[in-house]
Amino acid sequence: MKINKVFFSRCLIVIVLIIGAMGTIKPSIADGATTNVPVTTDKDSSATTEAANKALMATKQASQNSISNVVTQFASPINSVNNTSSVTTINNLISPLTISSSTITGQPNYSGLYLESNVNYVFSSNSNPLDVGNTATVTLKLNKAGIVPKVTRWILKTRSPNTSNAVVRPGDTQSTSGSGDRIVPTDNQTAIVIGSKTLTTPIPDVIGGGFLSLEVDPNDDAPVYIDIPTGGPITSEDWSDHAFDDTLMHFHIKKDIFQRVIDDINARNVPTYEDFSLNSATFKWEVIDENQGTAIPGSVSSDDLDVKSNKVTYDPSILDYDFTFFKDGHVATNLNVVRAILNVDFTYTYRPILGFPQTKHGNEDIKLGGLWVEPLRDPPATDADLPTLTISNQIQNLTNPDSNVTDGDKKGLEVRNVKNGDRIEYGANFDAESQNGQDALITKGVYTVPIPKGMNIDTSSFKYTSYYNYQNSVDNSEYKPVDSENISIQDDPNDNAKQLLTVSGLNISPEIAGEIGRLVFDGQVTNDNQSDFTFTPSFKGVGGYENYDQTKPLYVEENGQDQLINFDPTKPAGGVTLTPMDIDFGALNSFVTIDTLRHRVNNDSPVLTMQDDRSDTNKSSQTISVQQMGDLSNGTSKFPGELRFYDPTSSNNEFESLISGSIVPIYVSKNGETLSSISWADDKGLLLHINGANTAIPSGKYTTTLDWTISDTI
Repeated sequence: MKINKVFFSRCLIVIVLIIGAMGTIKPSIADGATTNVPVTTDKDSSATTEAANKALMATKQASQNSISNVVTQFASPINSVNNTSSVTTINNLISPLTISSSTITGQPNYSGLYLESNVNYVFSSNSNPLDVGNTATVTLKLNKAGIVPKVTRWILKTRSPNTSNAVVRPGDTQSTSGSGDRIVPTDNQTAIVIGSKTLTTPIPDVIGGGFLSLEVDPNDDAPVYIDIPTGGPITSEDWSDHAFDDTLMHFHIKKDIFQRVIDDINARNVPTYEDFSLNSATFKWEVIDENQGTAIPGSVSSDDLDVKSNKVTYDPSILDYDFTFFKDGHVATNLNVVRAILNVDFTYTYRPILGFPQTKHGNEDIKLGGLWVEPLRDPPATDADLPTLTISNQIQNLTNPDSNVTDGDKKGLEVRNVKNGDRIEYGANFDAESQNGQDALITKGVYTVPIPKGMNIDTSSFKYTSYYNYQNSVDNSEYKPVDSENISIQDDPNDNAKQLLTVSGLNISPEIAGEIGRLVFDGQVTNDNQSDFTFTPSFKGVGGYENYDQTKPLYVEENGQDQLINFDPTKPAGGVTLTPMDIDFGALNSFVTIDTLRHRVNNDSPVLTMQDDRSDTNKSSQTISVQQMGDLSNGTSKFPGELRFYDPTSSNNEFESLISGSIVPIYVSKNGETLSSISWADDKGLLLHINGANTAIPSGKYTTTLDWTISDTI
């Protein structure tokens, strides 16, 4: 979550009364001054703009909520206007949002708006006639106090080339993309996303993995995005898209996704059929010889599921399946596909336009997906025949691209001045090349990356492709999500500042037309107060078998390139550096007979210099305020007047007095705005009002302190 923050900076207001003479005072001292041409003011003009009142309330609320978050508070030295005034705050980050057992959330925009899906995976098949298990409810949310705006447009990206996106605006009931995915809004902040039930795939039995990518345009705010992993529920810890003779692989159906399909059937949540009633259900594994179009003998494993009281129950053991590919040289030139099918037999009510309702019989196959395996020749049997592996690493700052090293021998290998909240993307290309005429296939690969403990890895961001397709500066690869069960993060036993991230189940396929494997994931910095972090990724996988004995694997091991994350602990979350200046009103005569308004004489420089180093995602609206911390006095007498803030946006001299000690807002930034130093026209901003009188103002040095505050606008 994002924490409201308050930054303080102080400057001194000093007024020196000169009796019977005129003179000048050092600019570092804010002085009372004599005016040659008195400026009279309207004593009754004490109005404050409505915007200022709202901002004032917001600032007070922010201060009340955030005072414990202040790290540095200081006062400007009276003899110096060059105070560095560096201000830091504790972590005001958005908490990294990662995949969980039931939900997934997208990256927040700079206002803290984000999208949340009630499921972390959507079942999307090329044959799901009952339309079950393929929905997600997506809601626009805010990670801090405030009002969530209405959505003005939902955009569900198509997954089929050269087809249209699904777009929904207020008043629309639903829309379907060119790939068959649908989006149905249910209220101003929520919509249901429905994965395609007839998605076309190159290999009919194989469901293409990927993501349902959704973009949402909130009213008067920046877009927000979410990618929901999608595809079939089949997974495997040792699957490879290529295999040698007699290769055993293990396959599983993800129970939570399968259960979601069953739950929809049991709830008779089958919109295609009215009065849906179950008769029977069968679950089947099989391996198809794609050239023959038939199941390989001995590959079929079928189980009848229990159907009682119109509900399906099953033994979880049916969701596991083992198969040895190309056993005894079986059709070692054909593509094999392992697939799972749920068959449902049912009755339903058919209501013709004319005539009476009729009970009808239905029988449908729900294809749960498949994985393809292509044969290779005999594996390498000696170390000399093992494939060679080259790893090309990349690292980049997605939040602040300026921190990326983009030239020289460290290009793509270093990020500098990394701050809290920055999102860092890790990438790795794997290029396997054959030796001595042997096929280059590396299976059961484990990729290990040391990461700093101040990095929260987003496990939903992991994606892998066996065929990296990068052309014309565009990544055209078809990535598949990496199963979260294959991702592990453990403390490094040899270094308490490190964690070891491992990704298992990677397979590096033979190089085809220059295509190589690629892994991508990212994380968010949660602690930048640490030393530079250098690290070297590594990989280990099976490249062959000693003397063709699969109980004696031969390993391919390779290190990646040295990489560096340079942290900037001086400005957590990008921070804001404030440098106030002392204010000079010139010299003041002791006799002022009429109400007089004095302008600043050192108006060439900003009153408050601000350095905004926040990342773009953290540039939420801020309120800049000022507060007078005590009486303007010479130690014994109060000054007969007051400091006033004249609203620069007002045309009728609206002002707010500082004498009461209240917090006066002087500027409210917009979401996404980079804060700039504050300057005012001569007759706007902080001015000194002197009450007219027939008695002399006691001489002396009149002093007070101003606190400058910046805080999240609530």
